[in-house]
Amino acid sequence: MAVINSKYYHRLSTLFRGQSFDLDVMPDGPRANYVYLAPRGMHIGQYWSFQPMSDRGSAYAASSSRIETYRVSSRFKGITMDLEYVRGGTDDLRVRLVSRAAYLGQFWIMTDVGNTAKVDVGLTGAYVNLTTINLHGAGYKLDVTNGGAWNNYGIMRPSAQITSQLWSLERTTVGVAA
Repeated sequence: MAVINSKYYHRLSTLFRGQSFDLDVMPDGPRANYVYLAPRGMHIGQYWSFQPMSDRGSAYAASSSRIETYRVSSRFKGITMDLEYVRGGTDDLRVRLVSRAAYLGQFWIMTDVGNTAKVDVGLTGAYVNLTTINLHGAGYKLDVTNGGAWNNYGIMRPSAQITSQLWSLERTTVGVAA
């Protein structure tokens, strides 16, 4: 399992777009708080905090194994807003930041896919899949849209062996405030 140092922010990028594009937060407009891949920069929306849920004693039990769950928030919006996906409507399964609450869609599971991605692209590296507790059993993973009006925006999609579902976490030197 990937080891996350929750005392530091991390950058998230996909194998699909590479490390020159990081997950960011749309700051304003009709898509405010939705997440998307943006060119890497010194933007606080590209710094992500992974806080383990062990403080509430809730490692999610699945298939008789314990899986660590995390709350995921951005430095831009702070710990009062967590990553979650939209349920229903025209934005169904799109990913955004919302006010922190006790919803299973805000509890994220990270699955290590190993040092070599199982995708025939000729690249190696440490990658993870990200999903939420309530979509874990359904086999949905965090993905990004390729093309169209929502190009590069986060969305939950059925699990597949594709590079847009393989996420790289890069620890920054920026510490998370206690």
